[in-house]
Amino acid sequence: MLVENRFDTGEVVLNYAEGLNNGPSAILLHGFTSNWTRFESLFPELLSKLHIYGIDFRGHGKSGRTPNNYRFNDYYRDIKKFIQEKVAEPPIFITHSLGGAIAIMYAANHPNNTKALILLDPPMNFNYSMINYVNQRHDNWVTFKRIAGMDVDLESLAQEIGKIEMKTSEGRIPYSQVLSPSELVSWAELLGADDPDIFTMRIQSLDNPEVFKEYSMGYDSDVLLPKLNCPVCLLRANPLLGGIIPDEEWVNVKSIVKNLDYVFFEAIGHTMHLTNPIPIQREITRFFSSL
Repeated sequence: MLVENRFDTGEVVLNYAEGLNNGPSAILLHGFTSNWTRFESLFPELLSKLHIYGIDFRGHGKSGRTPNNYRFNDYYRDIKKFIQEKVAEPPIFITHSLGGAIAIMYAANHPNNTKALILLDPPMNFNYSMINYVNQRHDNWVTFKRIAGMDVDLESLAQEIGKIEMKTSEGRIPYSQVLSPSELVSWAELLGADDPDIFTMRIQSLDNPEVFKEYSMGYDSDVLLPKLNCPVCLLRANPLLGGIIPDEEWVNVKSIVKNLDYVFFEAIGHTMHLTNPIPIQREITRFFSSL
């Protein structure tokens, strides 16, 4: 059982949920457009073993809105402040996508205050390489920005999301082939709670690479990954199914990161903890049990 509360960073009021103190502190950081509740599929394995803090990033879920301030460094400052004031010990991070990037930023800058990283298919950013991922999904972001914040029938909205095509290394795949109808409805509900402005800089990045550099400033894989001293568990999705770490970037990661525990899921796409939670639960439990 998690209880939601509010935390004022001085810039924005964050919504977060906290579980019972059943073990080491664990920070849950969700992906772009999501919120802390998207980790609920993992709770059967986590709640009885960890002291969970699930945080909604600014502009997401029930957290406050900060128009024009949805950069990586903005998210990072919020998490840093939260840990400083609410978490008494070096935490384990359990993260997905964008959340993994923010956790990497924290762990690299605070190596003595990070116990471990569990990264579910995070984006890498070698020499601003992540702009390729952003540009591949540019049309998606435009649609999602239009959808975000709309008060409409969720079933109809989910059908529209299902028609959107996700680009992969093998071509385009409609989200309806990746996510179940219930997952599409859940995503529609999430988008309805997001600030549409979270998409603005991502959309602008297509025509102006300088905007992307400003947006992602502070998240440089070449600089951050060598600084990671804690154990790192990387759960990587298949790029053919929408995973966002291409093979060439995985080669860079494995050559740089020390203490790396790596699992590749050939049959699982980017939203791995939603579409296939059982193997993800198993690997997360295996990893933190060894810490």
